[in-house]
Amino acid sequence: SGAFAALCQSFGQQAVRDLVPSLLDALEEASTADEGGASATLAPEAATHGLRTVIELRGRIVMPMIVSRLVEPPLTAARAGAIATVANAASTIIHSYLGKLLPPLLKTISEGGSDSDGVVVDIAREAATAIVISVRGDDGVRLLMSRLGELCDNTEGDNLRAEGAWLIGKLCEGTASNLEEFAPS
Repeated sequence: SGAFAALCQSFGQQAVRDLVPSLLDALEEASTADEGGASATLAPEAATHGLRTVIELRGRIVMPMIVSRLVEPPLTAARAGAIATVANAASTIIHSYLGKLLPPLLKTISEGGSDSDGVVVDIAREAATAIVISVRGDDGVRLLMSRLGELCDNTEGDNLRAEGAWLIGKLCEGTASNLEEFAPS
């Protein structure tokens, strides 16, 4: 993180704008390499670590760019995994991106994904869980509970309602936030 901070200090925001797409490309390349494509130029662990560091240091600046790229269809295992990384690194601001991050994850989960072995669905579920347990602060938790409540009221299908209820359970298990105000009287 010291190296990235020095890079930003020397080259400014242009360094961030150049680095983030390269890290996201490396994650996608690693996913393609795993499926028998060309080998990745940067190890996925290094790309994930770099993405986490950038978010921790410049989250408010880079999140719009990162989120828009990660939610591009179709959702891949690499992107779903990166969403989990983003959620963990951006816990103080992740609630601002619930409306963009949760829908593609939940769509993949409810439709069963595009892979035959369910890997993308499993990783999407892990990413959705990472998002809900990463949300911090009263305002973030209120917004999250509102979104999850909307899922439970969804009339488009039982799968989305079930996922909403399941995520509420994950939130209850994994948060230190006081959720008493959301409990029925």
